Amino acid sequence: MGFVTPADANVTHTNGGASGIHTFTYDREFTASDFSHSGLLYRDQYKENEMHQIQINGTWTNLGDGFIKTIEFGISDVESAFTDTRSELNTPLAPVVAADSSIFKKVLFGDFMDGFNPNFGTNYYFEIDPSAAINCLDNKCGTI
Repeated sequence: MGFVTPADANVTHTNGGASGIHTFTYDREFTASDFSHSGLLYRDQYKENEMHQIQINGTWTNLGDGFIKTIEFGISDVESAFTDTRSELNTPLAPVVAADSSIFKKVLFGDFMDGFNPNFGTNYYFEIDPSAAINCLDNKCGTI
């Protein structure tokens, strides 16, 4: 499920810096009411690995006084069949549909990664309630 915000903000990206932490800073503050649904990406996949293995091991022991005392030997056969089936469907909404602001919760970073002395610039992110987001999209765009 994709969400977008208006494109009226400038984003500054610091690539690692001294702390090695990538940071993004926006020149405006976003609110929960700024978000819109932009579309859905459906993904389905199935993977299976089927193996058949036969192995025979043995040891020959020299009962005489020869130089060679024992020989270990073996043979094996392995068959492997790997199946990887996947499908994706991207369904953009045009035009985008306003998202219900109640599904977004603004969370401050607080002491997040203080040991690295990061300069986050923008010190928050939005947490999304997945069940509420699906219900909201169902109500505005039809059942998923």
